[in-house]
Amino acid sequence: HHIWALTSGVPTCPVSATDGGGAVPGTPGSCSSSTPPWYHTTGLTQGPNLVNAAACNYSGGNCYVLTDRGTFQYLMDSGAILSLHVVTRDNSATSTGGASLLINSFHAYAINPAKFPETVASGLNLAGATTFLDWLTSPRAQREITAYQEADTNSGGSSFIGDAAPVLSLRGRFPARVAEGRPVTVNGTLANRVPGTRPLSGVTVTLAATRRGADRSSTVATATTGASGRFSITFTPTVDARYRLASPRIAQVETPASASFGPEFGDLLQPASEALGRMRVSRTGSS
Repeated sequence: HHIWALTSGVPTCPVSATDGGGAVPGTPGSCSSSTPPWYHTTGLTQGPNLVNAAACNYSGGNCYVLTDRGTFQYLMDSGAILSLHVVTRDNSATSTGGASLLINSFHAYAINPAKFPETVASGLNLAGATTFLDWLTSPRAQREITAYQEADTNSGGSSFIGDAAPVLSLRGRFPARVAEGRPVTVNGTLANRVPGTRPLSGVTVTLAATRRGADRSSTVATATTGASGRFSITFTPTVDARYRLASPRIAQVETPASASFGPEFGDLLQPASEALGRMRVSRTGSS
């Protein structure tokens, strides 16, 4: 509905705020009773709707359909649809609706037993729900989600993007060797994987080191992300070690920057980690 409201050159009818707002293609003056002849409302779910568009048994042909990437790629791979191809799947920040217009996020929640005692009495499996959420947001499951149908070329990439944890990105090169006593600065950015979400500011990022032979790492220094999610850590290495950046679990309310992102929602981001590599310390007189 929001996409149709942003479309120019097409007569539309408004959608009530109760139904989410926006607009649908319509005939001005008769919005409550009819849709234009070129616009077909199938009343079907996503899969059959795609099959209907692929068959395109309508006068004039040339069918277009809005769909989610995962359903499209699954039906293409299974041979259920063959004649459709992607017209667009990504928006630039400067395009109508912005970069988040075509984002289709999935959220998983566990029911709070204290708020739904009748559900508890009927057999709420909170332990099972929690176990499922822990698996869904684990690094392994997130990798598998992102890799699902990743090689598909019909729509240009992965069906899904695992976004349970933010991205820790290093700006610049992490040195493999540094002279003894010389400070090193690590610059980076912590960002949500979902376009349209606000920057992750005020988050503590930790730089940890693991010495050779040690079974655990130790914290070297920390920094707090700024308004844009950037951070800078300066430290002076004293021994050879492997270094890693890490961020904690983040709980926050995502307030959309624009209406295209949808309503605000609670967001629990899992800890993020990024290996920087080994750094050797060169001492005076040594090779």
